Amino acid sequence: MDLKTVIDSTPTLKKPRRTFTAEFKHPLIQQCQQPDTSVAKVAMQHQVNANLLHKWIRQSRSMVSSLITPSSLLAAV
Repeated sequence: MDLKTVIDSTPTLKKPRRTFTAEFKHPLIQQCQQPDTSVAKVAMQHQVNANLLHKWIRQSRSMVSSLITPSSLLAAV
C-alpha cells in the first residue's frame, strides 16, 4: 500500500467579490431595526453573510453618531 497522496495542483478560480450599493444596504438595515427581527434571518433572506450585515449596522450607527456630536450641539446654542 502506497502512503503517498496525490494533491490536485490546479488553481481554483475565485468568485469576484460582490459589492453592495447603499440602496441595497439601507432597507436591510431598516428591517433589522424592527422589533423581534433576527439579523441572521434577514441576512439569509437576502443571501448576505450575517456578519457583513452586522458590520453595515455598526457603520450606519457610527455615521449617525458622528453627525450628532457634542461640539455640533454646542455650536447650535
